[in-house]
Order: sequence, then structure tokens, then C-alpha cells
Amino acid sequence: MNSLMAGIIVFSFISSVGAEVNITAEDRFLIGPMNTEVRVKCSLGGLDEDSKSYLKWFQVEGSKTKEITNTTTGVTMETTDYDSNTKQQNMTLIVRAAQNTQDTKFKCQYERDDNTVAMEIPIYLFLVTPHDSTVKSGNTATLSCVITDIVKNLTVTWENATGINVGEVDATKYTAVQGNNVGGTQTSTLEVKDARKSENFTCTLYPGKCFVQ
Repeated sequence: MNSLMAGIIVFSFISSVGAEVNITAEDRFLIGPMNTEVRVKCSLGGLDEDSKSYLKWFQVEGSKTKEITNTTTGVTMETTDYDSNTKQQNMTLIVRAAQNTQDTKFKCQYERDDNTVAMEIPIYLFLVTPHDSTVKSGNTATLSCVITDIVKNLTVTWENATGINVGEVDATKYTAVQGNNVGGTQTSTLEVKDARKSENFTCTLYPGKCFVQ
């Protein structure tokens, strides 16, 4: 999972040939870790023909928009073939990890003649800082992941090296605290009783991961 869905909103208009063209976003907004690749997806419905030439992406900066082209650094645009059965066509904007360093907003748009339908999709990024713990074998160790620059609570679980949620395995040995968003920061902890040498755990959050040991 690489995003949070906040409800799908549909925008539409009646085209010059009488078809109702609508646009939907797979995710109304995206939340993810900084410096990771993000895919922004929109779907066009009610189309009467291949519409690649009518589809555009923009980056929104305040009241200004800047069109994204094939020469724009750090992004790739993909468009599926037109499906005459469903009258749909999908468009995806891939933002590479190196460009994904701050909150931003993108707009997918269909424009034909004097008709335009568009949708804006914000991307909210957070930073994850893992904190390891070094203790003597047999003692209690406390690990933590500090998540900053968030806009809401994130779901956090802790997994062992085999990918099993330790909180569901042995509640007497492991105590996991998900934490809550307080002023844009959420701290999740895992207490490990009778810790053993080189035990590794993963702080798994929706929609990213950080690794601690």
C-alpha cells in the first residue's frame, strides 16, 4: 500500500458530441514518506475516442499552475490505451524519489475545444526517523520510530524478521504502542522483553516502512 484514500470525487461535463466525460482520482490525496517514488493516477470515463492528446498534468503552486511535459525533470507520464468497451482511459504521473522532497499538489486535466474537466490531488509527505536500542542480552529494549510532518494519525505495526506482527504473536514479550499525531509528530514504540542478540524489527506504517534493530 502506498497511499491513503480519502474518498473518490468525480467531476464531469457534457462534451461537444454529447457524451458525459468524467474524471476520477484513484486517491483523493496521497500521504507517503519523503524520497520515495509516488504514482498519481486519474481515470477518464465517458470518452468517445482515444484522448491522449487532450490529457495533461500540471503542478499547482499556490494560484499558479505549471504544465508538466516529457522534458520535466524527475517525472514520467503514462497513459493507457483507449478502451472502447468501457469508454475509459487512465493517466498516471510518476514522481521519482529524488523529486519527492516536499508537500506538493498535482492536477490531472482533460481539455477539448472549450470544455475542461480537472482534478487536483495533494501529496503530503512525512519523514521517518528510526531509533535503535542497545542493551545486554536478556534485558528489556525499547525501539521507536518518530514520524514527523504528518497531517493525521498513521497506522503503525511492528514486525519481526519474518514479517509477522509481533503484537499478535506474544503480547507478554512485546508491547507495541502506535502513538498519536501531536503537532505533526507521531512516535511509535516497541518494548521487547528478554531481548536477544541481533534481533531485527520493522516499524511498518501506512503507507511506508522504516527499519530498526
